[in-house]
Amino acid sequence: GQLGRDLAADVIDHDDFQLRANQYIANNGELANIAWVGADEIVRWTAPFDTTDWLSGDALVGDQVRLLERARASGRLAYGDAYRSARGDTALEVYTPVLRGGEFLGVIVGAYSVERIVRYLVPSCFADNYRLVLHTPHCAVLSSTFTFPNLDPAPSFQLALDPPRHGLSFITPVLP
Repeated sequence: GQLGRDLAADVIDHDDFQLRANQYIANNGELANIAWVGADEIVRWTAPFDTTDWLSGDALVGDQVRLLERARASGRLAYGDAYRSARGDTALEVYTPVLRGGEFLGVIVGAYSVERIVRYLVPSCFADNYRLVLHTPHCAVLSSTFTFPNLDPAPSFQLALDPPRHGLSFITPVLP
């Protein structure tokens, strides 16, 4: 959000973006990439600089365009569905609109690794005492603190998570 405010105020350039975005990534282990995408749906800047997931000059495609349009129309965060990234991990994107005086300038996209969300955002004391599973509404496992053959949500406690309307939730199976 702060990167977006600074872009809207025109107080940040490419070098500042790289420095600050890479600091955000270093300080937030669950964050994999940050991209600045203009209103024309073209990726302007990305961090880390050597990423292959988001390349400067690339045009958005498919769901990315839909999410940018949702952020433009609502002026609010737009959350993407979980997907397999080029690195083979599961990612979730958040599109933050950048506005200057009501004019839509584009979005800051944060790509989060679902596996790293479980690893870095769940307190170790909780993960040590509970077996956690992050799954889709259809119980497809996105990430887990343990391995198991099947997910039986019946003997468990379920906690719904943001992003809104995407049905992601944690399950803590009750063990005998």
